[in-house]
Formats: sequence, structure tokens, C-alpha cells
Amino acid sequence: MKKYLYIALAAAALTSCSSDEVMETVEKQAIAFGNPFIGNSTRAADKTYSGETALTKFNVYGTVKGTGATTPVAIYTGNEVTGTVGANSTWTCASNKQYWIDDAEYDFEAVVDADNVEVTNGMPSKLTYTTTDTGSKDLLYAENLTPTVGEKVAFEFNHLLSKAWFTVKSNTANGYKYNVKNITVANYANGTYTINGGTWAPGTAKNISFGNVDAVTSDNSGLTNETQMLLIPTTTDFDVTFTVELYYNDKLVETKDYTSNVTTDLLKGYSYN
Repeated sequence: MKKYLYIALAAAALTSCSSDEVMETVEKQAIAFGNPFIGNSTRAADKTYSGETALTKFNVYGTVKGTGATTPVAIYTGNEVTGTVGANSTWTCASNKQYWIDDAEYDFEAVVDADNVEVTNGMPSKLTYTTTDTGSKDLLYAENLTPTVGEKVAFEFNHLLSKAWFTVKSNTANGYKYNVKNITVANYANGTYTINGGTWAPGTAKNISFGNVDAVTSDNSGLTNETQMLLIPTTTDFDVTFTVELYYNDKLVETKDYTSNVTTDLLKGYSYN
């Protein structure tokens, strides 16, 4: 019976089981998802992906392997799961309702904001990502490879990108101020993340713009630019370029271009000021 029920659910054909018997079983065991949790502090500039806040949807992948089976069957293929975070919230996949099978083995993985997902054996194996001009698109990944049949599937997401922004300080004499223009970081326009191994393969080089920090004087403790960018992690040196305008009593005195080589690795899930 369990063998036929498994085939019926996986293949959507009610073979060798009466409709009444199948419905009586599955209505009590619909697969549901718990509140997603964000596991570290990096977040997009215009989102608040931290703790259990802000996330309203993710894409789920899942496979099931019945008793005695050797090959898992895909039951979720990047389907969208939606919900609202709350103490007793249930997140649902409205487009693809699935049901628990007793004694079966399940694997689940979830992704947020990938441009493309390469799938191997029903599960994500590589994620591609393209940097946005506003730096506001995050990339999150989670897995639950040991779910308890009949309970909500829980995900703890981790950030796969690095976040960076700039603070400018001055120790000049009274009457002087700086405008720091066109701050750019030599990073990557796109890249591919391999889940097995947790490594990034950066793609095309790109100058990422962070905008300006104006009116920096010794009267303030430092000014931070409003642009916070999410970048593809890299373990190679990169250049920061910018133009400095020096003013005295609001009159332009000098303009000079600078390039600074940075040796700090950009690691996934970390923020850099």
C-alpha cells in the first residue's frame, strides 16, 4: 500500500488506491514551512533581512525517496513559498501542494533572489547572480536535509554576498572641507556560487559605483555615504578609486584623483566599512 501511495503522490496518479482512502491520509499530512530565519547580519540597503524579519517569499526545492527506493523524486522544483513572519505562521506553496509520506526520506533546500539555479538530482547545485546598480538585491541559501515528517520545514538562510560602504573623516583646519566624488570598487558584474564546496567563481569585471560623500569637515566625526552595496565575494586584491575636491571657505582649491589598492578579502556574509 505504501509503495502505491508513494507512486500516486509523486506521479499524481492515484494508482491502486481508492480516492477516499488517499484523501483521508494526505489531508492530515500536508507539507508546510515554518518561519525562515536569517543566520547572519549582512543585509541589503533597502531590505532588513536579519533575524526573522522582512522575508516574505523564497523558492523551495525538495525531493522524496520512499521506503526501498534508490532514486529520489523531485516534489518541489523552485516553487515559490510565501508567508508573513509571526509566532505561529505557516508558510505555504500555493502552486504546488504536497503531502508527507510516512517512512519516506526528504531533502529540502531554499533560495532567495538567484538569477538562475542549476539543478542536479532535483536539488540546487549552482546559483548565478548579477550585481545591481543599487546594490540592493541579496542572495540567500538554506537547506534542511533532516526534516521531521509531519512537522513544519524550517530554514535558516545564510547570505552569500559581501556588503560594503564608506565613511570619510577629516582632520583639516577650520574653513576647509572635502567632497569625495565617484567612489568605485573594482569588483564583478556577475558570478556563480557552487553549493557543494561553498565557493564563488567571479565573472565579468565591473566598476561598482558607491556615489559621493560631500562636505566632510573636521567638525564631524565622519560622514557615511548612503549607498551600501552587496558585492560578489573575492579573495583577490581590488582597487578603490575616487576624486577628492578640497574647498576653503567654499572656494574650490584643488581636485585630485586617487586609487587605493585594498588587500582585505571580501567574505560571504560579512560587512565592510
